[in-house]
Order: sequence, then C-alpha cells, then structure tokens
Amino acid sequence: MPTRVIGGLRAIAGDALRLVVVSSDELPVADAVSAYPFNSQILTGADGKKLVIAPEESRDSLAARRFLDRVVAEGHVAVVHYLEVRESMNNGGGPACLRQRIVLTDDEKAAIRANVFLTETLADALEAWIEKHYRDRLSPADLADPALWRQGMLALDELTQILRLGSVYEFQKKG
Repeated sequence: MPTRVIGGLRAIAGDALRLVVVSSDELPVADAVSAYPFNSQILTGADGKKLVIAPEESRDSLAARRFLDRVVAEGHVAVVHYLEVRESMNNGGGPACLRQRIVLTDDEKAAIRANVFLTETLADALEAWIEKHYRDRLSPADLADPALWRQGMLALDELTQILRLGSVYEFQKKG
C-alpha cells in the first residue's frame, strides 16, 4: 500500500478523504483495463445512498466484479448497477461514457461561467443544435467537399457559444 501517498492526501483532505485501495493481486491491471471498473459513475440515489453505474465488462470480469462487490460489502456504496455501453465504446466514446462524480459546493457551481450543467433549457438548445448540424448520412464524396469542413467549424462554433466556453478551437482564435 502506498502509505506515503495516502498520508500526503490525508494531510491535505483530512477526514473528508475516502479511499478504496485495490492491489494488482486483487484486480490485475489487464482486468482493470479491459473491464473499466474505474471508469464507473458514482451517483447518489433519491434515498441518499451512493451507487455505482459500471459497464457490463466489469460484471463479466470475475476480478472486476469481485472488487466492486467488495466496495459494496465494505459499505462504500449501496449497490452497483451494470450498464451496457459497448455501442458507445465501439463508436469512439470509450469508457468516457461513464465518469467519476465530483461534488461542488454552491459557491463552486456559481463560479463556473460555462453553461455546462444540464437543464431543460440547455437540453433543448443541444437537441436543436443536433437537429441542425448532425447529418443522417455521409458519403465518401462529402469527405472531399470543403463545405463539410466549413459546416463542421460552424457547428463547433455554435456549440461553444451554447455552452459559453469561449474560443477554445484554433479556428476561433484566428481572426
């Protein structure tokens, strides 16, 4: 166990730090990489209890499932729900479709100027953006059309405006 690292983290975070340590004997690196248990989403249910949403690969891997079962048995979370996300991962989403949870205080939320917290208004704006910019088909000839590139840049520019991110792409910073 990396006690020096944990000690340093405890010195910074104090009693607020909650750790679940797993060894490579319990969960070999190959299993952790193929099953994605660390890319799970930690949520708080309506009852106030913590739960984990994990990819099905974590259930299919004996080592990953045993690790997550231990997390439940030790009381860190109440339950693990497994979700099939293979299509997302096959389409380039990778394990990014599940993320860790970071709790923000009201002051921290207020300090975020970007429009990144999902509300009904934002969901409507994103849906309209998708309807406007996503093609339902793309042919090889489209890939040679400079208009496709311009449409993509316009779509990204509009998206950063919807999310109030400012100019994050190089093409937005030039000119």
